[in-house]
Formats: sequence, C-alpha cells, structure tokens
Amino acid sequence: MLSAQRSVTKYLRTLRPLTERSVSPMIAHSARGSPFFFLRTASSRTFVTSLPRRAQPPPPPPTSTLSHSEYEHVSERDMETLNESLEMFCEDFGNGNWEIEYSSGVLNLTLPPYGTYVLNKQPPNLQIWMSSPVSGPSRFEYVDGSWVHHRKEGVRLGELLSGELKEILEKSGNEEAAGGWEGVGLP
Repeated sequence: MLSAQRSVTKYLRTLRPLTERSVSPMIAHSARGSPFFFLRTASSRTFVTSLPRRAQPPPPPPTSTLSHSEYEHVSERDMETLNESLEMFCEDFGNGNWEIEYSSGVLNLTLPPYGTYVLNKQPPNLQIWMSSPVSGPSRFEYVDGSWVHHRKEGVRLGELLSGELKEILEKSGNEEAAGGWEGVGLP
C-alpha cells in the first residue's frame, strides 16, 4: 500500500502543481488502511493537460479589407474567370466526359474518375470555399489582389487549383498538355 502511494505521489510530482495539491489530500486520506485506495483515487481525481507548446506562434491569418459590395464584385469576376477557363479546360482535355456547371455562386467541376471540385462564394465570411478531391476543403480570403488560404501561408486559390489540375492532366496521359496549359487564370 505504501509503495503504491509513493509511486502515485512520484507521478503526481511530474504533473502541474495545482493538480498535485488537489489530489494529494485525497491520497493521504484514502491510503489510511483502505482496501479501495485505487478505486477512490481513480474515480475522484482529475488531471490537467495542456496543448504542446510551439516554438513560434502561428502566423496571423490573412485579413480581407473588402466591403461586402467589393467582395461581390471581385468574387463574381473571379468566379466567372474560373468558369470560362475551366470550360476551355474541359473542352480541350476532357474527352467529352468532364463537365463544368456554374450557377448561383457555386461552380462544380466534375472530372471522372478523379472526382468533383466544388467552389462556392461565402458572402457572410467574404470568402471563396473550395472542396477538392485532391487536397480536401479549403477557404480563401481576398488579400492584396488574390485569394489566399485562410490558414496556410503562401497558398493561393489559382495556384493550388492550377497545380492540382495539371497533376490530373498528367495522370490522364496528357503530360504534354499539362506543360502547355496556362492554368485557371487567377493568381
């Protein structure tokens, strides 16, 4: 019984001081001849954990300075640019089975067998969201003339989408076309 108390006390010393102080009285009280020492302490003690510390704080998220009317203008212009360039992409490389549809701020690009891209405007957040079969979901804010990822520094919508579509072209056997394709028309 005494060795169990020592090992628990030793373990508690590795925890934060607040936790050790709050649990130590229970151990001292429960250890006095009680055969249910572990049962009581295990059910009544709490542990405090913290997230791992980072060497440097994460970079601040980009902040869009657009008004809602500016957002509507810029997002509609860029969604139309994407629609036009992706229509040409489907016609040039799709073998008749790649499709694009744009309606009410939502652009669907279906590329069998690779999957479907969905890009849509999010006016309440002043963002464009993208769901990609390659990279998953992403959110972009308009900062300094381009749509930048809201968490990943240096990732831009146009570059990400163009890069993924070039990879798909290469997988589909259009390596030469991938090298000559100009991309989606956005920075």
